[in-house]
Amino acid sequence: MEALRLSANKQGSPVRRPEMEAVDGVVAAVAKQTAATESVDHTADRYLNIGGDLDQRARTLVRREQQRLRAQKFGNAERLTCALCGRTLPARVVHTAHIKRRRDCSFDERRDLANIMGACVLGCDVLFEHGYLYVDDTGKITASASGLADPGLAGPLQERMGQSCAAFGPDSRGYFAWHRTHVAQEPA
Repeated sequence: MEALRLSANKQGSPVRRPEMEAVDGVVAAVAKQTAATESVDHTADRYLNIGGDLDQRARTLVRREQQRLRAQKFGNAERLTCALCGRTLPARVVHTAHIKRRRDCSFDERRDLANIMGACVLGCDVLFEHGYLYVDDTGKITASASGLADPGLAGPLQERMGQSCAAFGPDSRGYFAWHRTHVAQEPA
């Protein structure tokens, strides 16, 4: 199950439990009744062709440390500064991001506040997570070769390049080096 979770299902692993069969039966009956009474033309190209209910019960793993890391690192601030672009934004649009991918971290690395930074959802989080930008050994934000090769990313990357990363320091240097070589696939 852990291999399945890590391979594709990042939000957790579905687990079938015997006591849920009764609930599944009720859900299936309601879905069948709903499908019979719907007046939607399912042959139209604009509708997804899928049978049954669109919701499914699942059990997932949750990151127990995530809220505590955020509280300890950022407190209850209503506004946070993105470590990559420097914008101060409402806290809800700044994610608590691991510098070294959480799935590749040891137990202690997952809890290390030096491995945590604020990254905004206005582009920084996804650009960093996928290695389109990284932080060099001096703490400067740099675009990766793969990021520069994509013309659609040129503008967003240029906006951030050369800025100092607020989360860079002696304790986080190793985490940024790991990200640079393993995610951005740039030389150490």
